[in-house]
Amino acid sequence: MITPAKVTFGCDPEAFFTKGGRIVGSEKVLPEKGILQRRSGYSQQTGVVLDGVQFELHTLPSQSPVGVGQELATAFKLLKRHLATLPDIEVCFIPTVTVEREELATLSERARVLGCAPSRNLYNIPAISVDGADFPQRSAGGHIQLGLGVPVYHRYNSEIDNREDLVALMDVLVGNTCVLLDRDPLASARRKNYGRPGEYRLPPHGLEYRTLSNFWLAAQPLTCFVMEMSHLAVSILSTALREGNKIDERLMSRVNLKKIVSAIMENDFQLAEENFTAVREFITEVKPGPGMGLTAETLPAFDRFVAGVQEKGLKHFFPEDPVEHWCRPNEHKGWGTFLAGVK
Repeated sequence: MITPAKVTFGCDPEAFFTKGGRIVGSEKVLPEKGILQRRSGYSQQTGVVLDGVQFELHTLPSQSPVGVGQELATAFKLLKRHLATLPDIEVCFIPTVTVEREELATLSERARVLGCAPSRNLYNIPAISVDGADFPQRSAGGHIQLGLGVPVYHRYNSEIDNREDLVALMDVLVGNTCVLLDRDPLASARRKNYGRPGEYRLPPHGLEYRTLSNFWLAAQPLTCFVMEMSHLAVSILSTALREGNKIDERLMSRVNLKKIVSAIMENDFQLAEENFTAVREFITEVKPGPGMGLTAETLPAFDRFVAGVQEKGLKHFFPEDPVEHWCRPNEHKGWGTFLAGVK
């Protein structure tokens, strides 16, 4: 039995701007301080900010995956309103792009820096090793922010910080599973510098998981999916720590972590599918409840979805332009509702 953990969800995904089909630095499109909306009672702000060549969406922490979607919708509406004054600028959601060297040369030194504050890596995979001022490739991350409670930080009556255990669970449940959906042909090249397996930070609020690309910005169901699978990872660890039932070890003993790392690093669909067999068996056995990504009952629909993505691509399921999708006034489907409609 998995007890749902109390978690707050947030994210800071990235994307690019284009002009005439060519990538342009975000500093040429956004004001220096970004476009932000302050909400009463919060020190953070929702909106869009500069992040090197890319731009980054900021969201306030939410109590639910659907709430993350509402925050993203607010940020996209702010962005769309701003872009209405710049009709020659478009948003590009391709996860890995090449910036023309002429464009790089026109950007500020700050914008040319590759990567921001350093990340940690669970497997000691080397960090970025290229010079951003001369390296033309840029990638858009889809980082997940998790606000964690005390049971994940410390075992009962202990001062041990267990967040690194959570990173491994995130790789197994989120990173590997998303290889089945994120079929960007440049994903393995991206991970030489960005989004490596086991990549994380330890902010005061809990954990920042930095492995995914921005693929899940395509539509709210995907956003809900990655947040719900993250909830499953946190809930497994917090249940194990609070109740001492070693349910986390029951999952981790089924998988080969080296194969998980390899599947993520190489974006290897077949290996990720092999790894997912153990996850499937675990889910079928422990029967996670609603709001944790996948249940024993929804696994067949997920299999159909994965097969459809492999055959036709994500665009087949989510054909709408992401900006228009997020700015649409109609209520968006959550993950469960979407999956129920996959035939």
